[in-house]
Amino acid sequence: MLHFLYCFDTNYTKQAFTSIFSILENVDKPVSIHIITDIEEEKIKIPSKVKNHVFIRELVFYKISNLELDLYNLEDAHVTKATFYRLYLEDFIQKDEHITYLDCDVICLKNPLSILNEVSNELKNNNKIVSFNTEILRGEGYSYFKDLSLMGDNYFNAGVMVFNASKWAKFDVKNKALKLIPKIQEKAIFWDQDILNIIFDNNFLELPDVLNSRLREKKSDTIFHHFSGKFKPWSINGVHQAFSENFHNYYKEIYSGSYLINVPNFKNGKKHLFKKIKDKEIVNNMQGFLIIYAALKSIIKRVIKW
Repeated sequence: MLHFLYCFDTNYTKQAFTSIFSILENVDKPVSIHIITDIEEEKIKIPSKVKNHVFIRELVFYKISNLELDLYNLEDAHVTKATFYRLYLEDFIQKDEHITYLDCDVICLKNPLSILNEVSNELKNNNKIVSFNTEILRGEGYSYFKDLSLMGDNYFNAGVMVFNASKWAKFDVKNKALKLIPKIQEKAIFWDQDILNIIFDNNFLELPDVLNSRLREKKSDTIFHHFSGKFKPWSINGVHQAFSENFHNYYKEIYSGSYLINVPNFKNGKKHLFKKIKDKEIVNNMQGFLIIYAALKSIIKRVIKW
């Protein structure tokens, strides 16, 4: 189980390489990293500690372009077109091997190779294409099952998935997805995740919780932690959540900086920064000072662009 896949655009380059580096720092065998992106390869600044890592077997880029998509619900969303890139993965990868896809807001905390091999073997034994981790069960008060006309009782989170690339292509996921987009655009909320839930409704292997942990508190057995939801470790409000420090430690290792803080706009950035400044426990230590400094720089950049 030595292949990993990421999909990103210019908005998530640093986050993606931080996630990739976290994998390289925890595995004990060389792995291949596959990247689907709309950025020209020569324009991608690959951190030297990623490019020259002892456990990087290959770093393969696939250029995606000219997407004929009528995208929906993106105006106020915290995502970009890149969230749909993996729906096109069969255009680039069709090898008969199992691959682990990770969102850019996932970090690796322990060696995942052994348990990923177990998942791979389970997929083979059960003749399944893909493994996801359930996020919501039918009856828990959510309307996803009705809105998306799901037959099964499990709505999964798609931030981490293990899949067989050859079987994925044969299942014609791309064309099924493209046909679904115009049909569900008024009902779908979580973009490609909703689409994949419809396509693999009641037809996926359950992924262990440790491979897609979304808990707000630390657990010692976590292998992949997924910063799902609105607050990311690089947001002012999310910088102190569980495992954020791990993200920033990996980030600082490859970018020789302090903290990665991005603000979506000046108004929200200013509001969240003032809230942090009022917290004396944060202000009166070096870590808090560096976070505030990084946030202030991000806000100033927003002002200059505006």
